[in-house]
Amino acid sequence: MSRVFIGMPVRNGSVFIRQAIDSLRGQTFEDWNLLISDNASTDETFEICRDVAALDPRIKVVAERTNIGAGENFSKVLRRAEGNYFMWAAADDQWRPQFLDTCVNALASNPSLGMAFTGLENIDREGRIVRRYPDLPKLAGPAQLRTVARYLLSREICGKANLIYSVYQLELCRRVADHVGFPNCWGADMAFVLGAIARGGVSIDARVLFQKRWSDAEMINSGGQVELSPPANGGIFPLDQFESYKAGLLSAVTGTGFGAATRLIMNYRFYRERLSRRLESLTAT
Repeated sequence: MSRVFIGMPVRNGSVFIRQAIDSLRGQTFEDWNLLISDNASTDETFEICRDVAALDPRIKVVAERTNIGAGENFSKVLRRAEGNYFMWAAADDQWRPQFLDTCVNALASNPSLGMAFTGLENIDREGRIVRRYPDLPKLAGPAQLRTVARYLLSREICGKANLIYSVYQLELCRRVADHVGFPNCWGADMAFVLGAIARGGVSIDARVLFQKRWSDAEMINSGGQVELSPPANGGIFPLDQFESYKAGLLSAVTGTGFGAATRLIMNYRFYRERLSRRLESLTAT
């Protein structure tokens, strides 16, 4: 049994999946297994994965005949996990060779820690860096109010959703999944991360060892403009999605003692943003 179980849920990922797998195979930490769950892809994803798996006994590929949905595919690879640690891997991302070593060492040196991550940057289809997140390591800390508050107060544009791709203590990840699940709503990934932080804390190494690829839609939403740092203002949750987002966060911290603080902080953020927009509209007229 390997120490790290990597689950890669994918649908129609043929463009980048070979690069993603190769970057995992290039890790300096080699005691891992990779389960690729192909969710009824209509491109060459399964064939590519099958060919790569034939070269490396640590890699296994399973396929669905019909689309089971992204959330269920995420759940599926976690249910099949074994070993000490677990991580999800997206089929278009890249990991520098020291990523797994860094995260596993952080967890092994502090068994009470729930999850470990590293610095992050976004890349485009060509692999060019389009955004960096120098403040992300400031979100690290034990499962205490200060850590939870920092995570909640951080703007959504500042990269915190990407912590879902951390390396987790497997049993903690399963507990969070059983409690939070993978609802099909805005901010579900951040609710999952909050649930994990509230129960186990997080370590974030400052070195940039993870590259998250922006989708074409994300590039379009950015207007094609590359801002290497997140903009100084804005970049928060959609106001019309606030109640469901807040409900997901509150559900994630149920039973942890952080419910009241979560409600207070999120209400503060909502009313501050609404007041700010009201003042902007008044000054504009």
